[in-house]
Amino acid sequence: MKYFMIIILFSCSMFTNTKPKPIENNLPTPLEKIAESFSKKMTIPNSRLIVLTFTNADGKEHKLGNIFAEKLTTDLVRKGSFVVLDRLVYAKKLNENQLDLASGTDLSELKRIGEVLGLNLVVTGILTGYNSGFGINCRLIDPKTGLILSAEEAFYGSE
Repeated sequence: MKYFMIIILFSCSMFTNTKPKPIENNLPTPLEKIAESFSKKMTIPNSRLIVLTFTNADGKEHKLGNIFAEKLTTDLVRKGSFVVLDRLVYAKKLNENQLDLASGTDLSELKRIGEVLGLNLVVTGILTGYNSGFGINCRLIDPKTGLILSAEEAFYGSE
């Protein structure tokens, strides 16, 4: 009888759905941390900005540059501290002026992007690949002067 009860209990436990529930992670992502930092440091009301496509360290567009730039754009919008221009909408206007979202690797390009879009700020990013993810280096730049007003770095690990 004792063995019969053990078999019944074991059988019941096999057929019940007792999968552990995943623990929700409420920690901010690296890009959310960068957006938070930029929002705290820049207190000029209604500053207009756009996030340019992230590049490699040599200034060429990174293969994941658009994805990281879009994620940071979303996180900056969520903070509500800036007037953030939509990258896809304003890409057409830049193209009409022989510029694109991957431009901005020199001061003359930054100035033109700022003038064409009426920007106070431009966000640039550099992605550096590591074995287990990416190093992210972001800068908030005044497009008129090229001065870096704020800079942040983070690590985005791959799963």
